[in-house]
Amino acid sequence: MTMRRYGLLLRSTLAAVSIGLGTLFPALWLLAPLGLALFLYVLLYTAQSAREALVAGLIVGFAAGAGGVWWMWDMLPISSPP
Repeated sequence: MTMRRYGLLLRSTLAAVSIGLGTLFPALWLLAPLGLALFLYVLLYTAQSAREALVAGLIVGFAAGAGGVWWMWDMLPISSPP
C-alpha cells in the first residue's frame, strides 16, 4: 500500500469518527458537518478510482450507520420499567 492510500484510509476513518461522534453526542454536533465535508473532499479530490471511492464510502457509511444504531439503542429501553 502506498502512502496515498494510507492517507485515503486515514482521512476516511477520521471523517467516519467525526460523523459518528457528532451523531452520538449532541454537544459534538459540529463534528458531523465537518466529517461530511472531509468525506466529500476525499471523494472529490483524493480518490482516483471508483474502487477507492467505494472503500471510503463503505468506511464512512458503516461508521455513520453504527452511530445511528447506537443512538437508537440509547433511546429505547432494553427492559420495561417495573
